[in-house]
Amino acid sequence: MALVLRRNLLSGLVTAGTLPALARSQPQQPPTTAGGVFLEHPATGQPNKGKVLLALQAHADDIALEASGTVAKLVEEGYTGYLLRATNDDMGDAPGLGTMGTIGENVLGNERDNARIAEILGCKRHFDLNYSNHRMADVSLNELICRLILIIRVVKADTVVCWDP
Repeated sequence: MALVLRRNLLSGLVTAGTLPALARSQPQQPPTTAGGVFLEHPATGQPNKGKVLLALQAHADDIALEASGTVAKLVEEGYTGYLLRATNDDMGDAPGLGTMGTIGENVLGNERDNARIAEILGCKRHFDLNYSNHRMADVSLNELICRLILIIRVVKADTVVCWDP
């Protein structure tokens, strides 16, 4: 069994150019279902030109691992994309599994990863709210809601993609 670190996985996807290729891998075809699975292929042209997508994530790798294909596809179809990260990822991974270095080095590395993922997905801009990782319960829910509402209004988001635990 090989151990794969999150940062190494993201770097591998970035290096290989996998994420953008996923969005352009197949031309538009009629939707197909197999065993209850719906496969949606990219639409031809840019039918979503003028629409705005906001991809919300807690950590720098959430959208990349869970919804990168959807985000890349929507951007390819004309959406203007924005990527928002709630935490600064200061906790890193579990002991022995994370990136070696100081907390500051981990925060900076994840900030750079987030910026790079936004670029690869074709997002116009990325935002970092910089809340402490795994300390979100200490944040005022009203503060978080207000910050999210402000960003949604500023970018004029039509569609929001996020992880639902």
